[in-house]
Amino acid sequence: MTECSIDKESLPTVTEVRRGFAVLEDRSLAHNLQEQEIEHHLASNVQRNRLVQHDLQVAKRLQEEEDHKAQLRLQKRQREIERRDNQMAQVIQDELALQAEQRRQQEETDEAIARKLQEKEERRRKKHHQDNTSQDPYHMESFDESKVGLRLESGVKEVTQGICQLSASEWEQRDAELARKLQEEEMLATQEAQKEAQKAAQMAQDEEIARLLMEKEKRAYRKHKGESGRAAEDEGRKRSSERKPHEHDKKYEAGDYTRPKMCDGPEAGLGKPERPVRPPGPKKDSDDFDLNYKSSPQRPPRPSSRSTESSQKASYYRQ
Repeated sequence: MTECSIDKESLPTVTEVRRGFAVLEDRSLAHNLQEQEIEHHLASNVQRNRLVQHDLQVAKRLQEEEDHKAQLRLQKRQREIERRDNQMAQVIQDELALQAEQRRQQEETDEAIARKLQEKEERRRKKHHQDNTSQDPYHMESFDESKVGLRLESGVKEVTQGICQLSASEWEQRDAELARKLQEEEMLATQEAQKEAQKAAQMAQDEEIARLLMEKEKRAYRKHKGESGRAAEDEGRKRSSERKPHEHDKKYEAGDYTRPKMCDGPEAGLGKPERPVRPPGPKKDSDDFDLNYKSSPQRPPRPSSRSTESSQKASYYRQ
């Protein structure tokens, strides 16, 4: 084999080779990144298109549901309107039928009255005609029956019209009177209801004020009772503490001037036992106060400190 000769002088340096490899590597890396970006962009476009299509389908379905619900509401409203219209039409029809029946009865009554008046008028005319024929036998020839019939018919029409007008005016007067009475009764009922409501509100307000005042007086009395009780206890303790050394000195002074009485037995060495101090009176409980307070409307009198001092002085002198 022939050995190939390599010109070492024409070979590039290591740095140049590394730079060339780095350029190639960067180019391939950029190409790969560009392809990945293109693929990612295409995938995102596909996903976005699918999402848009899905959203369009969902929006279309929701719109169809809303349209269907709106159509159902509209149909329900139309049915309700039709039902109300039918009810109103039925009420109006009943009122018209009632008015027609009343009008028919009124017409029948008017016709009966007109018939009676016509018969009465005919009887009167026949009687008058008989009287005239009995007085004048030739009057029969000159009597014109057609004119009498026309006058009778016109008179009956006038009487019927007068009766109809009279009945209509009477009905109007009755309706106006009835409406006025109903309006007065409604106004009276409204006024009574307002008065009752005002009275109930006033009573509730008065009860609330009375309850608040009662609670306030209870708190004030309990506070005063506690303060007076504490003051009486402090004064009692103070007087008892002052009275003990005074009694001790008094006993010693009495022993100097008087001879103690000699006693036989085991009690000879013992002196006269001291009288116990009278305990203060029982305090009233708060429940008793509540009962007494509820039973009596007035406020109980405050305990006077002067009476307490006088009772303590009397007990001291009795000892």
